[in-house]
Amino acid sequence: MKTLNHFTLPWYWTRKKVDDMEEKFSNCSWDQRRLDSSESYSARAIVPQNIRTLYEQYGLDKNRIKFIMVIRDPLERAYAWYNFGVGINLPGFNVTFEEKIEEEVGRISECQNYAKSHGITDETNVWAHCSKIFLNYDGSTVFPGMMASALKYWFRFFDPAQFLILPLNEYRDNFSDVKKRIAQHLNLKDDSVFEQEHSDHGRKPYVLPKMPQKLIDHFYNEREQMAELVQKKHHIHSSVF
Repeated sequence: MKTLNHFTLPWYWTRKKVDDMEEKFSNCSWDQRRLDSSESYSARAIVPQNIRTLYEQYGLDKNRIKFIMVIRDPLERAYAWYNFGVGINLPGFNVTFEEKIEEEVGRISECQNYAKSHGITDETNVWAHCSKIFLNYDGSTVFPGMMASALKYWFRFFDPAQFLILPLNEYRDNFSDVKKRIAQHLNLKDDSVFEQEHSDHGRKPYVLPKMPQKLIDHFYNEREQMAELVQKKHHIHSSVF
């Protein structure tokens, strides 16, 4: 079931949407249901709380939830989203990539400094505070790439063991190994049910430009922490970042 916005809304609307879904799929047990998502889920602070609350109110065991996250180098992600914004004429994208990064990194730094000056000192709390601002601004090229901070926030609501974190380059280039890890994570005996599909088949990859130093500096700690999370959790050496 495609549920891109079920958990990104205030609780009343989340519960209403899920109740509507429950009515439509009442003949299917919860164990038969699979929900897919979008990157906006991982970057919005309201989502993990809504998911946990939903399971508690339905009397379901939240510890049985299995999360699979495919992560991408935030530098590449920022440039890809910038090109997407330019391609569909999103407001605020009639500037160069460098100008867009200059604007956004400056705004994010202002938000972080404001949060800390008002007593919000823990980094994941700072992330949660600023996510409410920047994820209401759908044209953000930078903020959704702050995955290390996002995951640490999710780990407050769910056990890290419930997460499988897959670097995009491994998913793309080593899928035979990745599908075994997916099957193991989901407690499946057979990994042949997984097939890899490329939505960009036949498209020529664009060449990444020299990244603005301000963007590199902004993501330095995030990339280091994300690589550490991936390696520590899966005991692998990853060149994701």
